[in-house]
Amino acid sequence: MKKIIMIASLITLSSCGNKAPKCEDKKVTELVLSVLDDNKDKLQVNLPIFGLVPFRTFKKENSKVANIMTTSSDDKLLICGCEGSVEAWIEKSDDGKKTDTLVSTITYTAQMNSEKEIIVKVNDVKPFEMKDKSIYNNH
Repeated sequence: MKKIIMIASLITLSSCGNKAPKCEDKKVTELVLSVLDDNKDKLQVNLPIFGLVPFRTFKKENSKVANIMTTSSDDKLLICGCEGSVEAWIEKSDDGKKTDTLVSTITYTAQMNSEKEIIVKVNDVKPFEMKDKSIYNNH
């Protein structure tokens, strides 16, 4: 998949001092999901039978950033580099239960600018895949 570059920002109301934002900060992960939601036409799902298909049904409300790792941090530039996974689920059942969890790996950066806004840049998103592929091996 071609490298995807997406950017979002959030004005922070509280002073974060002179430190880089943290990869796992709630504001940062919310921005990551917002960027993905705003650019869902670029997301893909690797389905067992159909191969790569667009993931147009991605919703930030049904997703979370998990397994977050900080790959770099610079308190002078107020930036951090991050890796993790995005888990997205599709609500299929009438009772609203989570079903068909899809997972993707992601890399992103978060930086605070001079106006104290956090800027998130999503550098790469791999195609989403079924979290539990074994359910397809039994049918």
